[in-house]
Amino acid sequence: YPILVTPDLLTYSALLLGLSLIPIYYLSNFNPNYIWLANLVFFLHWITDSTDGGLAYYRKTPRPNYGNYIDHVFDNITLLSIFIGLGLSPILSMPVAIALLIVTYLWNIQAAHFSSYEGVLRISSRGFGGTEGRLLVVLMQTHWLFFPNNYIYGMHALEFISWVVLSIVTLAFMLDVAKNLAYLRKVDDAALKRRNK
Repeated sequence: YPILVTPDLLTYSALLLGLSLIPIYYLSNFNPNYIWLANLVFFLHWITDSTDGGLAYYRKTPRPNYGNYIDHVFDNITLLSIFIGLGLSPILSMPVAIALLIVTYLWNIQAAHFSSYEGVLRISSRGFGGTEGRLLVVLMQTHWLFFPNNYIYGMHALEFISWVVLSIVTLAFMLDVAKNLAYLRKVDDAALKRRNK
């Protein structure tokens, strides 16, 4: 990157790119080609969001606490923009978009809390993280562009698939919570035994 491109510039650019998805998705109601622009924004967001920390370490100016915090706050704002935007677009209805947003937020919250106990910041679960999520949305949007009239059981295929994905993610979330609770209880019980000896 040129010297004028700083890690903070990349971080804030990623946020602005994420926020731009709301009007882009809304405009796709009037011209489907805006979905191609949304795909481009996803690619640019991936570049800026994925390289800000690496650039800071390369230039020997890392601020890991500040960087991790602002990165995750901005990522969650971007998630809000993506799902609200999708709900405003012809791709998904608002109820399924909000349901996907809620489950994604719940997953992120439990992962963040578990990371605080474990001492390791996890940004993915079961091999699925931000990059895979972006790719999935881009594939979904591209499918809609080529097959706008693909219906299953009276609803668009993407709406149907989204409900299926929502069910799977909800189940995975509950299994992760159960696994983490069992692990943390085991850790706490072992600490209590040591303390009471």
